[in-house]
Amino acid sequence: MRRIPNEVSCSSGRRIALLLALALLLPGCGGKPSWSEARCRGQARQLAVRATSMVRHYGGTTVYPADMSYLGFRDGLILFEQGHCAPRELGGALRRDLTAPQRATFLRLLPGAVAGKVRRALSA
Repeated sequence: MRRIPNEVSCSSGRRIALLLALALLLPGCGGKPSWSEARCRGQARQLAVRATSMVRHYGGTTVYPADMSYLGFRDGLILFEQGHCAPRELGGALRRDLTAPQRATFLRLLPGAVAGKVRRALSA
């Protein structure tokens, strides 16, 4: 039986460990969405429903305030972003569900950072 020097086996072990690490890490770095387009579209539709609810609640036509709808929108937006969904999906859903004046009201109701994300989605 032939003996392999320690340097060679140690170097090979490092290479194997590096290749395994890359195999595990790289699939998430490809720039492709983690979610399917259908799932992103569904999440965008749910966000548009929350946005519509926020505007309706702000108008005083319901019993409870817009806060609950905002929290649902905010949390849904976090998931949308974590799914690496295209902002154009959200922008399209908001344009379909909200009129231009409703979109303006919705943007005024949002905190600055969230409003910026929604503006970018609407312009995508």
